[in-house]
Amino acid sequence: MDASAFLPSLAALFVIGVLTVVIVRRRRSHSSNIRGYFVGSVLAVTVLILSDLFLRLIPSEATALYVGRVEASACLIASVAISLSALAVKKKFRFGFQRDLWKLELFRVPLFLVDTSFLFLILVLTWVPDSFQAKLLTSFVLGEMIYVPVFVPWYGISLFVFFGFLLAYPCYRLLSLIRSGGAKETAAETLRGLEVCLTGLGLFAFVVGAFMRSISGVVELGEVGYLISAFLFMALVYSYRETAIPKSLPQTYSAVHLEEGEIAVMLYTSAVDKMRAFSAFIREGLENGDKVDYTYSDDESETVRTKLKQYGINVEKYERNGALTLRSLTEYYLPDGNFDVKKAVKRGLDERFEAKKKGYKHLREIDDLGDFSFLNGQWRKYLEYWDDPGWGALPGAGILYEPFLIELTVFNIESMSERQVANLVKAFCGKGRARLIDLIERTNAFSKSLGLDHKQLVGRKFLFEFDPVSDYEKTVRDFVAEAAANMETTVVFTHKGSPIHSALSHEKFLKLFLLTQRVSVPTKGDAQAEMLLPADNSSLMLDALEKVLNTSAQGRVCLVFDSLSGLITSLGLRRTYKFLRYALEVLSSDKVTALFLLTSSAHDPKAISTLRVLFNDQMAYGEKRMKVVKLF
Repeated sequence: MDASAFLPSLAALFVIGVLTVVIVRRRRSHSSNIRGYFVGSVLAVTVLILSDLFLRLIPSEATALYVGRVEASACLIASVAISLSALAVKKKFRFGFQRDLWKLELFRVPLFLVDTSFLFLILVLTWVPDSFQAKLLTSFVLGEMIYVPVFVPWYGISLFVFFGFLLAYPCYRLLSLIRSGGAKETAAETLRGLEVCLTGLGLFAFVVGAFMRSISGVVELGEVGYLISAFLFMALVYSYRETAIPKSLPQTYSAVHLEEGEIAVMLYTSAVDKMRAFSAFIREGLENGDKVDYTYSDDESETVRTKLKQYGINVEKYERNGALTLRSLTEYYLPDGNFDVKKAVKRGLDERFEAKKKGYKHLREIDDLGDFSFLNGQWRKYLEYWDDPGWGALPGAGILYEPFLIELTVFNIESMSERQVANLVKAFCGKGRARLIDLIERTNAFSKSLGLDHKQLVGRKFLFEFDPVSDYEKTVRDFVAEAAANMETTVVFTHKGSPIHSALSHEKFLKLFLLTQRVSVPTKGDAQAEMLLPADNSSLMLDALEKVLNTSAQGRVCLVFDSLSGLITSLGLRRTYKFLRYALEVLSSDKVTALFLLTSSAHDPKAISTLRVLFNDQMAYGEKRMKVVKLF
């Protein structure tokens, strides 16, 4: 027998083998959540190809009938696995025999019931005596007649309807995701690719292999179909290489986060890297479609653009398209050498009108007034500008609250006395006026309790063991407050309703990942800064960590993971250890500071020791106070 006749099938088997290895080894991707479906479908196609090779090696009418039934069964299983993977993507449902079937969860899903019923019916029909016929066809490679299985008409129609439903459903689901706007541009391209792959699988694995081979009389057409199907599977798995997490994550995080219509006052000294905060705030606005106006101190004219570029902002691009305006205090407030309040108010109102007219989502203003040296230190003159009736607000109310406006006014209080600062804050932030953001008060709120300053804290990864009856959440609150005061992206993994969630959920500068059993894929939470993650999927947690690091504007990140005890409950100690070891590798940058919480009383000493060895820095919070166990 000519060995060349086996080349297409052998090539398909090689591709399938490589593909299976890739799927199994891929730990941090969307396909990890539905990896079982892909492996099942790939193995089913492998059986399909091996059955055809078996027919070539032992050609007979009886073998053809037997192989036809095996191949049809394999196609059915592969199609059901692909359909269930679409169910996992769209319905946020993850299939697992040991747990979900035991809880009868799957039988509450209509599509699964339909799939299972049809699958059982078609499998029964597949193995009845009259579903297949053996037909002699000529092999162009071998030059001889070979028996191949052919469907009888009634069975072929039944099989076609079943395959059509199974492959049409995923395509419909993916198309609906694209049209509903539930995916950003790159995700939409991925979903379109998935549709092409699914359609191609149905075309080549079934139509070409089953119908066209018998109609055309070309035996080798089936093998070519298998090879093409194998490559389509490879493209399908490649399309699932990313999770759905980037769809919901912002392109950048800003430690200074203001809602639409909000006005805030921020205090700083030269010890604070204000440009880290400003650049994140500006970048957040530009990527959100806002018009951004940044007014800076006169002595910073030479450095502002350089600093913004260092923090990843394409200054020339945004200035050229008009989305970003940079000007000094003198240029804006003293164009003719005098501070004319009425003209300044009119100029501000005109800018709002123009920004709205051009279709921007918001007008985002940063006014860095420094120490008011442009007004010879007379900050009350600027307060008159704030309280001018021309803004449309009542006297004493400040600049009018308007959903279109997001404003950050910044003061350098380094040369001011405590009394002057108190008067300044009272004037601008008293009686429910602007929100106060103090970057000075809490810059060492947590680190000082360890005998460190913030620079010595950054880059450490702590194991924080605590007594659940203590007020340990206060320590965690100090940890994230210090991160915010130092302009670090702050991310918290916790459970809804936990003490940590209750203590931190009101903070506007946080990104919250809520671990829950209610979802199986990343899902947008109720609040803007919340995302739901499956509590038993460590791969998606790791992926979320990486996305946070990648989307953080400056790379400075503060992480709280609450808690390892919950992870042990969901995954077990061995998987928790593997997750933690890999997470610490992902977070190994010296710009990332992390706090991993552990309820030590909930576990035996051996389990605690297993996790402790991974941390150089450890502390414990008992009933009354915090204790430093080890600092590296």
